[in-house]
Order: sequence, then structure tokens, then C-alpha cells
Amino acid sequence: MAIVYVYEVPRGRGASNELKAVAKYDREWTVRTDDNFQSLESIVAACGAFGQTHPENAESFVKSIDVKAADDSGLAYTVRFQYAPLDAKDKEPPVEDPPAEPAPGDDPVAGLFAYWSASSSVTTVPTFEDVDGAIIANSAKEPLVDGCEKEQAEPKVTFTMYEADIDVWWPWSLFYTNTTNSVVWNGGDINTWKCQGCSGKWLSSNKTWEVSWDFAYREENWNFKPWDIGFHKLVNEDGYKKKSILGDDGRPIKTPVGLFNGEPIAPGDPLRALDIQLYKRRDFFARFGKLRNPA
Repeated sequence: MAIVYVYEVPRGRGASNELKAVAKYDREWTVRTDDNFQSLESIVAACGAFGQTHPENAESFVKSIDVKAADDSGLAYTVRFQYAPLDAKDKEPPVEDPPAEPAPGDDPVAGLFAYWSASSSVTTVPTFEDVDGAIIANSAKEPLVDGCEKEQAEPKVTFTMYEADIDVWWPWSLFYTNTTNSVVWNGGDINTWKCQGCSGKWLSSNKTWEVSWDFAYREENWNFKPWDIGFHKLVNEDGYKKKSILGDDGRPIKTPVGLFNGEPIAPGDPLRALDIQLYKRRDFFARFGKLRNPA
């Protein structure tokens, strides 16, 4: 079951204008399908989408869509688009395009009305290395195990696009929130961008959802890196059997010692940090494209 053909109706074309204003346009299509229960969303998508620009005027956008059956068969539909300029409150200042980076395929949101904005925020994060990558230690060269934190400013970007139906964008919200990038994205290596979630606002005047996605960047990545220390060592590799680490007095130790592969490290050896992945990884480019100037 599918759409058979899409035909733009010449008599449905029209335009109106006022002095010093961006023109408004009308377009109409006839869409025929071989399924009288073809989804209305797919019928509209065959003609275009909210936010697309008019082919004769890049300042006029699809702001209203009307679809209805053309006859009683349920196989023919009339789709009407109305184009109009954006209201001032809907516009955003241009975002400077960063240097290009390798990315698979074409930008999936190119040609749609969608835009990026950028900011930053300051947070406190755990740390165990100094600016040169050396382990933070006391004057006796003992790593400082607890309480090492640093203040860190993190770049953030917000991607805003428009969706006609909450059933389109809400499942993506559940899919991407609290995940990190699985491919190089917006200048960052894998696992350096984290999706902090999205928010949706219903625009009653346009009958569409304004959906904004927030992403935060962390240069060292989003993994959890605690010290590998403990009171026990592994007896077997599956971890089901452990035994206490004994001190010089032959008794179980009372303070944790450094470990490596489940065994205590030799006195004087540097502590090692674990590297634990906390978040699932998703392909951000496939859904959001990348930073670019407004379409």
C-alpha cells in the first residue's frame, strides 16, 4: 500500500502581498493512494513539511497545512499549503558556521526551517589529573583519592525545529535523552556530546510544535572514572570469589589499596582510574545534522 502519484494543481497557486511585506503564497496538490486508510501524515509528507520555504521566496515558510479527502473513495486527497513570513518572535540571529568536519551522508535537516543557538554553563566535575595529565597527588606522591573537583565551563548548543505532531518528536525524546554521540559530531569526538533532553511548545497560531533539543559538551568525555581501589582481590576471573587483601600483619587491611585487574598493585605504583561508560550512545548526526547557518 502506497502513494501512487502527487500532482500540484496549477489553479491552487496564489500569492498576496502588502507594501514592504514578504509575500504570502498558496499551493495545492492532489495526492492519490491505493490505500483508503493511508496515513494523513504520509500524504502531507509527499508534498512537503512545516517550515519549508517557498520555491520562489526563501523568506516565506509553510505555516499552515490543510488536508482532506477529494472524494468519497478515500483514495484521493487535496493538500493545501499556506506560506507566510516568520513573526519577529520566531526569528533567531544567525549562528556562525564552524569549520567543516567529516560526517556521513548529507545533512538530514538541510532545507527545513530549523536553527541552532549556542551558550555555555559552569559546573563542578570530579577530577584526578592536572592540566598536563599528571595524577593529582600530595607531596609524598600519594594520589588524592577523595574530594578532587574542578570548576568547568561547558559549551552547550540547542537545536530547534518544528513538528506537526507530538507522536513524531516525543518518541525521539525518549530515544535520545541521556545518551552521548556515537559518531564524531559538531567538532567533538565520540562520547563528548550528551543530549540533555528536549522541550516542546505548542504554537497555536501555526498549529505546530516548536521543539528544542539541548546538548552539552565535555572534552574529556562523559564516562565515570573512579579510582580502582578496594579491600579485596579476585580469586577467579568471573568475580564470584574474592578474598581479603592482607596487610603486613597478616590481617585484612582497613584502608583501601590500589588495584589492577583485580589484584593489589605493588607499593609505590601509581593508582589507576577505572573508565566506566554510563550512557548509551546514539548517532546524533542522523537525526539532527550538525551546526550550520540557518536555512
